[in-house]
Amino acid sequence: MIDFRSFDVIKAAHMLVSTCMGVKAGEQVLIIADNLTDFNVANALASAVSICRGEPVMTVMPARPRAGEDPPEIVKKAAEGAQVVLSPASTSMSHTRFIQKLLAEKKIRFFTLPAVTSDQMSRGAATADYGEVRRITQEVAEVMRRGTKIRVTSPTGTDVTGDIGGMPVGVAAAFALNQGELSCFPDGEAWQGPRDGTAEGTIVIDTSIHMLGLLNEPIRYIVRKGRVVAFEGGKEAQKLREIVEGAANGNNIAEISIGTNPRARVTGNVSEDKKGLGRVHVALGDNIIYGGKVESPIHLDGVILRPTVEIDGQTVVKDGEISIGKGQR
Repeated sequence: MIDFRSFDVIKAAHMLVSTCMGVKAGEQVLIIADNLTDFNVANALASAVSICRGEPVMTVMPARPRAGEDPPEIVKKAAEGAQVVLSPASTSMSHTRFIQKLLAEKKIRFFTLPAVTSDQMSRGAATADYGEVRRITQEVAEVMRRGTKIRVTSPTGTDVTGDIGGMPVGVAAAFALNQGELSCFPDGEAWQGPRDGTAEGTIVIDTSIHMLGLLNEPIRYIVRKGRVVAFEGGKEAQKLREIVEGAANGNNIAEISIGTNPRARVTGNVSEDKKGLGRVHVALGDNIIYGGKVESPIHLDGVILRPTVEIDGQTVVKDGEISIGKGQR
């Protein structure tokens, strides 16, 4: 029996490699996989690179124990010889020091597809109109860029504020065409970090989180001066506490970002969950990429399903619905 979904995976991989990354003939392309990677995805990416007449090389490493943790030295050496790096590994490589260094030096352009499955390459967020995703993202990002204070609330108990004035804002809409650029697939978010030490209040992650997947019950963060001082909830809160306590600065509030993809589902894979139009994700750990100064070996995104977001008193998201101008559904 023919699995027609595989054709959709190949189609999505070709679109990503040829259109979103612009891979050219002769370019050296590294694909970073691990033992938990969906190899239908990894092989489709390699095939797409070959169709574009690039040179694909795939490395397979043991899965990293924590999101944001560096790969082995041999993978780093391979990345240093590449012009393009794609990572369908099960944990995100975006916040690793070696990828950030290569991006800062404009040696590579980078795409992360953490734990992305064949299903996620062929349905949901992957099938969005990315021209529309980019437009919505730019609109939300402009409000964030002008803002000085963000407040996020939710029906499950979130009520947190942070200072954002002057902090960098990213438009993540699945394009990385120039050296030094980073993107994600599936994509759709306006990202920003609060200024170091300014987040205050309560955050309730009620949907999914890196390393844990879909949550059986919400996890509550008590936040003081930009740090989580207590994790409250059941067994999953305890697991998260153990992960964070094992990583320097793991309790730092690193990011408060807004999803902008109308087709994103809730699947348990944070890479898709956090991209949903009107959802918010809050990250713990490293925030160097967001203009902060807190280094950590982890970066863990947690998703809030139906937030309300106010920036300087202007409502940007209302109960999980984008509520500014053209971004409205």
